[in-house]
Amino acid sequence: MVNGIKFDCWGCGACCRAIACTFLDGNRCRIYAKRPDICRVGYSFDPEVMTAQQYLDLTRDVCKQLEELYPPKATVVDCRS
Repeated sequence: MVNGIKFDCWGCGACCRAIACTFLDGNRCRIYAKRPDICRVGYSFDPEVMTAQQYLDLTRDVCKQLEELYPPKATVVDCRS
């Protein structure tokens, strides 16, 4: 939780792919637990601009748009095993 905002990321990696993050491994962040503040959803929340619910709703909408623009990388499954 950052600035009172708890966002349940679904881990698609689209936001990271959008900025070509070097810490992205497949669809997952290699440094998630220690990621910079700018990578935390609540970091830019300002209660003077909108409510927490409005911020979360906007964030979800942007996530969905990013996922369409930067779809998750396909996982290769080895069927021989």
